[in-house]
Amino acid sequence: MSGSPFSYKGEHYTIEEVTFLPEPLQQPRIPIWVGGMWPRKAPLRRAARRDGFSPYKQAEDGRQVDMTPEDVRRIRAAVKRERTEPGPFDLVVGGDERREDWDEEPSVISSLTEAGATWWLEWVPAAGFEEMRRAVVRGPLRVR
Repeated sequence: MSGSPFSYKGEHYTIEEVTFLPEPLQQPRIPIWVGGMWPRKAPLRRAARRDGFSPYKQAEDGRQVDMTPEDVRRIRAAVKRERTEPGPFDLVVGGDERREDWDEEPSVISSLTEAGATWWLEWVPAAGFEEMRRAVVRGPLRVR
């Protein structure tokens, strides 16, 4: 991602000469966020060696459940114990369908931010063209 041509030949992949443009704004590289299930320790340990963690949580029946402010505080404390790298660390939450009560969303997101989350990802379900257009036009939630 340097903006310079490169090639790669490995056991499983070969990339002929290619140049990725535009170059990323972040330097010296783009941030690397690691995803994984919380509260499993291995994904968090891997994430602590990188730039951020995008955790998800499952109920016993396997369905994904929302992260809570307490989860965010526990993750921040665990990262602090595990992290040896200097620099900022992102905690990325969300990825869930919007609640029925859209007025509730900003307060939920704010509570996660106050607990230490740095990014909120909004999930937009795949739909027909007009419904997707409405989601794009609606734009992201404005919390602050």
